[in-house]
Amino acid sequence: MTHLTARNAALLAIAAAAAAPAAHAQDTTPVVLTFSTVGDSRQDPVKYDQASVGPALSGQDATWLQNTKAFSRILRTIQSQKSTMLFFNGDMIHGYGWANYGYTSNATQSAIAGPVAPATTADIVGSDLVKEYRQYAFWRGMVAPLPETGTYVFPVPGNHETECKACGKNSDGQTQAKVENEQAWAANMGDLILDTARFTNVLGVAPANVNYGPAAGVGPDALSTDQS
Repeated sequence: MTHLTARNAALLAIAAAAAAPAAHAQDTTPVVLTFSTVGDSRQDPVKYDQASVGPALSGQDATWLQNTKAFSRILRTIQSQKSTMLFFNGDMIHGYGWANYGYTSNATQSAIAGPVAPATTADIVGSDLVKEYRQYAFWRGMVAPLPETGTYVFPVPGNHETECKACGKNSDGQTQAKVENEQAWAANMGDLILDTARFTNVLGVAPANVNYGPAAGVGPDALSTDQS
């Protein structure tokens, strides 16, 4: 063995010996918190992906507009991996209507009628308000088992929850958010934003340093509605 070869072998042996305790320490370091993040579980009633769902939506997905097969698989994986928290990043419902009294978008959400006082049960059930509440209820039912198996769910609103597709654009050419849509989201998700008892039960410690803001008109975005 040459001097150079012997020197290299010695260096490799030293490096391996030095790395062994570090690797062992890494293996024994406890995992104190894990989280999962995903979004956009909604289903589109018109522009759905036929490659994944087939030529037509199932009766279930056509009614509640949820990609049930994909989302249920994701939820099962989250439970199997025992994530401590799930941050759901918006678009949990198809939404995109105006959850105000007497407003109804057409099937493609290219036009909206209202405000018109509903005259029949079909008028009530077909309104944007009832459609969005129905979609929220189905989503809540799908995620309900997670806190019971150790995963706290943090919902975040997206454009499908807050904006009205058929209500025209703002001065910047963007789809407008409606305060009634924000209120509908808060009514259906507010208890999850911070459920102190459930949070403590799942994570073993109470939440601290909670920031509920911003209030209307506060901050660089000059928001017109209260976000707290």
